[in-house]
Amino acid sequence: MALMDYDFWLFIESGANTESVLARTTSGHYRLTRLDERAVPADAANLPLTVDEAPAPVLDRAEALTGCS
Repeated sequence: MALMDYDFWLFIESGANTESVLARTTSGHYRLTRLDERAVPADAANLPLTVDEAPAPVLDRAEALTGCS
């Protein structure tokens, strides 16, 4: 992510088979948030990674459109 200058990366995590987002925090670490809170726990051994135990927020269409304006 740092090499591509991305602040976040949306992807389908193959190990957990769920939509996830990996975001860079202001301290330079990374936070993993998953759409499905029942996903298999991530192994963050030796990585500057925080796994958010809460599921990712979900917006309906109206909420998403309001947030974009």
